[in-house]
Amino acid sequence: MVYVGFCYLFRKYTNFYGDKKEHTTAELRDIVANRLDVTDEERNELLPSKKQTRFNNRFYWAVVYLSHAKLLTNVSKAKHARYVITDTGQALLAEKPKDITWQSLMQYDSFRDFQSRDKTVQKEEVMTDSEDRHGLL
Repeated sequence: MVYVGFCYLFRKYTNFYGDKKEHTTAELRDIVANRLDVTDEERNELLPSKKQTRFNNRFYWAVVYLSHAKLLTNVSKAKHARYVITDTGQALLAEKPKDITWQSLMQYDSFRDFQSRDKTVQKEEVMTDSEDRHGLL
């Protein structure tokens, strides 16, 4: 079975956040899963570590990456984070990109800085573009 990759989710997130309203990660996770027709089996499959589901892992990596690119910002440091699209995120959406990928995030200094200091991501935990079941990357 092939799963939704986190790069595919970048575009879905930014479209949703384009309404400029605050959204919790839990709210958005469920909306994205429903819009992508993610099955219960896909939502519940655990990573090899057995500590997190594959879908949640992809979802949260997308939030992390969009945040480090400064396309989203966390407006609440509470337990249930609330995110809103930034001016940079709105500018990107105005360009109407076909896709938003890891490579396109590399245009942002803040994302490049994050990538250069974060070398701890394990390969099994990160979905590659070729594993995206929607074939849109």
